[in-house]
This record gives sequence, structure tokens and C-alpha cells, in this order.
Amino acid sequence: MKKIFKKIVSKSDIRPEITKVLFTKKKLVCTDSYTLLEVNRECFKKDDERKLSILESRFTDQALFKPEELDLDDKILASMPIEENTTFPDYQKVIPTHQELSIDYHKVCLDPQKLATVSQAINDTFGSKKYSKVVLYIPKNPQKPVVLQREDQNATGLIMPLSQ
Repeated sequence: MKKIFKKIVSKSDIRPEITKVLFTKKKLVCTDSYTLLEVNRECFKKDDERKLSILESRFTDQALFKPEELDLDDKILASMPIEENTTFPDYQKVIPTHQELSIDYHKVCLDPQKLATVSQAINDTFGSKKYSKVVLYIPKNPQKPVVLQREDQNATGLIMPLSQ
């Protein structure tokens, strides 16, 4: 589970609450204030679900965990200190509702591996240049490819949509 959340949580101690994963009875959430990931418990199977069940039995409403703590041995999970009912940003305000998604957004289904691959490839063209911009073009026709392009148009990636 650490792998899922480690890339998103904040690395800065300025806001320590976002250096951890929020765990509620139904979801796990993390943010660095620029990106956010919310994952329903149903996404986790077998060992991960067992670990989540151990942790869930130890708090009443919500708790915060470092990403690496989610992968600890069961015995440690059952006895380690818990940061319960702590403050976490009100992330639900920024997640669009289903109605907002249907009105304000174009829906295109993509292969997540291909999206990651193209995004990483374009990112690699920047070298060590930090805070470079990539533009995402979502077509009005859901059968056309999604386009990722450097803002300076020096690199372009296309991803064909999956059939809906």
C-alpha cells in the first residue's frame, strides 16, 4: 500500500497532517495540496485488506498514518500508537460530484498504464527543469485520442481511449 500513497503525500513538514494518509472506515486519502488521491476500501484485497482491518479495529472515526506504516507487520500494526481523530484538510470540497462530472467534464476512458507511461515520458523531456507545464487536451469526441503536450509544444503524447 505504501507504493500507492507515497508518491502523493506531502514531503514538507510545514503542514504535517498532509504528510500522512487519512484512513476512515470506507476510504484512504492523501494529498500534497496540489494532487489528491482518494481510494475506496474495496480496492484493497487479501493482505492489504487484512492490515486495514487490523488498523480499523483500533480507531473509532478516522486516523492518520505514514504511508510506510501501512505495510508494517500485523503484530506491529496491532500495537503501534495511533493518531486518531486528527485534523486533515476538508478534501471533499474539491472532489467534483457525479453531477458536476457529468456537466462540467468530458469523460474519456484511458488505460492507466498508458497514461502513466506517456506522462512520464513527457516529464522526462524536461530533464532537471523544475515546474514545467504539460497541457492536457480532452477531445469533445470521446473516440479521439487524449493529447498531453509540453506547454512549449516541444513534446506531444497521444493516448487512444478505451471503448466505453
